[in-house]
Amino acid sequence: MTNDYAEDKVYQDKIIDIHNRYGEFRRMRPDGNCFYRAFSFGVLEKCLTDPTQLAAFREKIVASKELLKNAGFTQFTVDDFYDSFMEV
Repeated sequence: MTNDYAEDKVYQDKIIDIHNRYGEFRRMRPDGNCFYRAFSFGVLEKCLTDPTQLAAFREKIVASKELLKNAGFTQFTVDDFYDSFMEV
């Protein structure tokens, strides 16, 4: 695990700290969206284990479609992303 970023001691120390604090962690592609992707995985994993969380999350997502349209996002863009997201 610590062979990643071998030239960066600070980053290696952070990886070791995360490994010691948590039973597991998921690596994300560092493409500028890694925080959002990691956050989304965490939310969805929580929803899988707690049906009340899933229902509350779904309610917020359903309401967000109109909010996005009202904020000026194009309907095509919102519908395309929204439909894909709701399938997940």
